[in-house]
Amino acid sequence: MIAVHGRAALPVVLVALMLIWAAGNVAVREIGAGWRIDLTADRLHTLAPETRALLADLAEPIAAELVYSRRIGAVAPALAVEAERVREFLDTLSTRAGGRLPLTVTDPAPFSEAEDRALAGGLTPVPLTDGGEAVYFGLILTNAVDRQRVIPFFGADPSADLERRVVTLLADLAVPVKPVAGLIAGLPILGGPAPDGVGRPGAQLRPFLIAGPLSEAVAVRPLPVSGDGVELSGLDLLILAHGRDLPDPVWDAIGGWIEAGRPTLILVDPWSEAEALRSPPQERFAPRSSTLGPLTPVLGVRVDPDRTVIDRAAGMRVNAGTRARPDLLPYPAWMRQSGPALSPQARETRGLDTVTFGTPGAIAPLDGAPGVVAPLVTTTPDAAAVPTARVSSRPDPRGLMAGFAPDPAAPFPLAARITGSPAGTPLDVVLIADTDWIDDRFWADRAAVERGAPVRPTADNARFLVNIVEALAGARDLSGLRGRGRADRPFTRIDTLVAEAEATYRAREQALRDRLAAVERDLSAPGTDARATEALRADLLTVRADLRAVQRALIERVERVRTAVTLSVGLAMPAAIALAALGIGAVRPRRRRPAAP
Repeated sequence: MIAVHGRAALPVVLVALMLIWAAGNVAVREIGAGWRIDLTADRLHTLAPETRALLADLAEPIAAELVYSRRIGAVAPALAVEAERVREFLDTLSTRAGGRLPLTVTDPAPFSEAEDRALAGGLTPVPLTDGGEAVYFGLILTNAVDRQRVIPFFGADPSADLERRVVTLLADLAVPVKPVAGLIAGLPILGGPAPDGVGRPGAQLRPFLIAGPLSEAVAVRPLPVSGDGVELSGLDLLILAHGRDLPDPVWDAIGGWIEAGRPTLILVDPWSEAEALRSPPQERFAPRSSTLGPLTPVLGVRVDPDRTVIDRAAGMRVNAGTRARPDLLPYPAWMRQSGPALSPQARETRGLDTVTFGTPGAIAPLDGAPGVVAPLVTTTPDAAAVPTARVSSRPDPRGLMAGFAPDPAAPFPLAARITGSPAGTPLDVVLIADTDWIDDRFWADRAAVERGAPVRPTADNARFLVNIVEALAGARDLSGLRGRGRADRPFTRIDTLVAEAEATYRAREQALRDRLAAVERDLSAPGTDARATEALRADLLTVRADLRAVQRALIERVERVRTAVTLSVGLAMPAAIALAALGIGAVRPRRRRPAAP
């Protein structure tokens, strides 16, 4: 036996550990059928309970065909790496399904039957080679009655949302018929003719981007309304979005549907910016409110069209300056609600991080109403209700923040599930006091879509809507999948410190602006003599210099905060490793030297 002592032992031990680690990985891969240790915060590499339940409940086989051109690896190595991830994930699903999800992998050669089948299935050929030769990287799922669902092309990084995309399609194939949702809307959610004065004659309004996820979850049926009422038969769910100027027979039909305990989603708004932006310019600032109308006593709640909620703590940042000299301020009428503002128990908000709203109202129970009103989304306690007229014209962040004081009634419910009524009927209604949250600009990057890119969500509004309609329609619960797959870990501490810095500097800035306005008024006042005018002009220059100094100080303070937090996080791991190495060296027993003869 060879004994190794002293400093020479450390390299030997490290090499031995590396060999043991490599051998263990090989053994687990060959014997453990995909075992792995998942140390990610959101368990990104572990199948969700919803996925395991769906695979266990598959009544009939669903064939999965991964169509992947192996020649992609020569020109796009990143896609080759992602293809291996997709293959491993599909292997895991197939193993879990116990034979009910057979997987095949096809490499379609040009002009082959496999390529014809891929094109017929709806896969997207992408020319990546110099000669324009098309390659494929998609998935075809086929159930027992030959219904198909496809992912046309996975793209460069599908792993972040892979499980949700695949399992949603599997769930769709496992259920023979989608629930049917009837839609009564005062907004062109599904598109339609543009109003007179908007665009060219005969122009069409584009559908809301959120119509895509909605149509994946339920079969949407637009419902025509007339003075005689509306036909609600054959529906599993009713959606009333911004119902304005509805005839009484339509209200009666909706009220009867709700009182029968049928599932209903209602969107009302004290100021619908989504409607205003799609109106002719001369009518843009006309009243755009919708109410519950005669449904108020049925539901036991009201939404006041004359009051709009603002939230100082959750306000979205807008540019109150110019493009050349931007001045980003929180606009409290547009808000990003997250964390404690989202119900932790409700299925509708499960897996969500952030839901955004624009000029919403507040849901208020009627006095003595016995109905159960469970808030789904609320404001923060730092909120207040203001007259709708203050937000229905040009946005004024500084004006809304001036003299702001939180309302003792805050937090206000923005969305709620109602399961009771004054008449004692078991209702099943989700009420949301806003319509702008489904508009593109509040949750998605519309410009990227217009460039041909996939929809890139900036908030969880679409997931919120799909969770709601699935919960109301009794569909399989996949809400836990929609919050998974976020590989980004935002520095929330930075946001908190930035908000604290702004609270300090914005107060000084506002005081200087008030003084600046007073000096300008004095300058323009009649009868001011030359000496006073000269003094006021000097004072004006001083105030403007002080204001610029405060604004520069704010920017520098914010940058210092970001730099300090980023550096501390980036250096934490190397520092921990260095300290561990020093600790090991300090406690390692030293070899004793032999005593002198």
